[in-house]
Amino acid sequence: MLKSEVVIAGGSVTPPEDPVRDGFVFIGWDRTAEEFASVAESMVVHAQYQLLDTNFTVTFVDWDDRQISQIPVAKNTPVARPEDPVRRYYTFRAWTNGDADWDFADAVASNITLKAAYVLDAVQNVADASALAEILVAGLPDDITIRLTNDIDFAGVSYTATDFSGSLDGNGHFITGLPNNGNLFVTLSGTVRDLTMKGIGDGSTIGANGGVFAVKAMGASVYNCVLENANRSHNTSNVKCGGFFYESRAGEEGHKTVISNCV
Repeated sequence: MLKSEVVIAGGSVTPPEDPVRDGFVFIGWDRTAEEFASVAESMVVHAQYQLLDTNFTVTFVDWDDRQISQIPVAKNTPVARPEDPVRRYYTFRAWTNGDADWDFADAVASNITLKAAYVLDAVQNVADASALAEILVAGLPDDITIRLTNDIDFAGVSYTATDFSGSLDGNGHFITGLPNNGNLFVTLSGTVRDLTMKGIGDGSTIGANGGVFAVKAMGASVYNCVLENANRSHNTSNVKCGGFFYESRAGEEGHKTVISNCV
């Protein structure tokens, strides 16, 4: 209650100061000026308010919750769609509010956070050695295919062989210049096809067990591949070398290795 006043019949009453309410603007009382000027009966007077024209904030964040931008939006109006963000190895799909895709025709009725959603590209095109070295250790799911779009020369590029269980499509290109004349992978349990390994090894600088493709094949599949001028031999008894692989787990249950149409 803001005020209570006793007034004789026909007398006038003075309303209290305009009240304040957060988020609203006072627009008057629910009685007329004439009723205030000549009170004919006991009455209760109510303040009347209107909701302020509030600006809400729409926050756009990336897949890792990193803030991209914040946009103020007038109440009950749509927010403008920003430019699609870019994420390496992925294609942008939608902005999401919780589990649902946001419809940019919808009016904004509160502060919201919209998060970028992406789809992993099923085929990753690679054109140079630096990009190939990076993607091989990126930890992408096994169901993607890395496809070469150019011949790959590792000369001057830092690369340390790693395990690989995805799919590498040489697309008719070659790889050469591996550091220290090393193997492409440590353990290969994925698929390699249509690839030439060129000029790998010189018979004297190999310091560890290995083959041109990998040290070990474990359930690997190699199709239509060529070893060209590739020499993985060594005259030191404790260094063991092979052609495609030093060691293949072919024949072990669950680890069948296939080499088909390769020279």
